[in-house]
Amino acid sequence: MDPSIKEKSDKVHFRKIGKTIIDINYIMYCCAQSCYTDVFLYNGEKFVECLTLQKTENILPNRIFLRIHKSHIININYLVKCQLKGSATVVMSDGKVFNVAETARKKLVQMLTESLTADSN
Repeated sequence: MDPSIKEKSDKVHFRKIGKTIIDINYIMYCCAQSCYTDVFLYNGEKFVECLTLQKTENILPNRIFLRIHKSHIININYLVKCQLKGSATVVMSDGKVFNVAETARKKLVQMLTESLTADSN
């Protein structure tokens, strides 16, 4: 997915060095690192934000971001494969594989269904 073709340009403010403004459509996923969050962008860039994953989750829009595990938030627009039977996993567009917590499976299916329905209209 090329974020530059997105019509919507929602922005989120992060303090990387000074103040960094990032289009939310560029964020593929976020991973918890104690009191910090690693933010991974579609172009392979990664930066560390001085926020917990919970605080990061609160600033990202829940229409495209989902906390699938205690340590991971994904942008469903970058999800390329989803395995929900047995030990549930998702594969992101960069090949990264994440486990999906039992509690997040239902919400993930709901979001994907809504996304597919919106795409078909």
